[in-house]
Amino acid sequence: METPAFGEWPLCEDYQMEGSAEKGRFRELLPLYVAMVASVLIGIGAIYFSSQWLQGVLKECVRDVGIALVTAAVLGGTVHIWLETNIVRDVFRAAVGHILPPELRDEVHWISSFKCLTYKCTCTLDIEDIGDGIVKVTEEVDSELKNITTKNQKIKRLFTKDDWGIPGKRAEIQYYEYVVGSGSPVKFDGIPERRRDMTVQVHMPDVCLRPGETVRTFARGIEFRRVNDVLKRSGFIQ
Repeated sequence: METPAFGEWPLCEDYQMEGSAEKGRFRELLPLYVAMVASVLIGIGAIYFSSQWLQGVLKECVRDVGIALVTAAVLGGTVHIWLETNIVRDVFRAAVGHILPPELRDEVHWISSFKCLTYKCTCTLDIEDIGDGIVKVTEEVDSELKNITTKNQKIKRLFTKDDWGIPGKRAEIQYYEYVVGSGSPVKFDGIPERRRDMTVQVHMPDVCLRPGETVRTFARGIEFRRVNDVLKRSGFIQ
């Protein structure tokens, strides 16, 4: 395999910025997490203390307080987060539906349903005339996809190039690699699959992106086309 044309990556500066943003969000939520854990511990302690050393009405009161603390912590970590996420989304859609013209509302609702967003993508095409009315098209794609939701999302690892029925000229995938967050690069070292639908494909296991996490992908592939073809991007990275 050749070295990626875009150089060594992930770029340290980009992922340091991502790491700083993640740390900032964690610091904002840390008091909530601490309070939830403290409520569970105090609640369990109150339940145990009341069962061992208290009697009568005082025992029941302390036990009920402990149960209430544990229940509140569990609800705060599950139902509350779910309700908050849905309420924010519904309020946004209601506000947009009220402000925008009717012909734009469905499109904005569709955009707001996106779970991941490609916010950086560079696609480079090198077209070489090899004679006999045939061109060799080398495509390099360097993209970054971010989970913009509050939940983990599964992301497909797929890259495809097409054979166009030119004798002796078959599509190739030369390189495929991705990095999740600030982790280590994961490179495809196998043999791309040639399918009956006249495509060659790299298909790796799905990856799981945490909220706010980014996956960066680099791929290089080759297709052979007629000079009179309409050239369009046929590779697919998701």
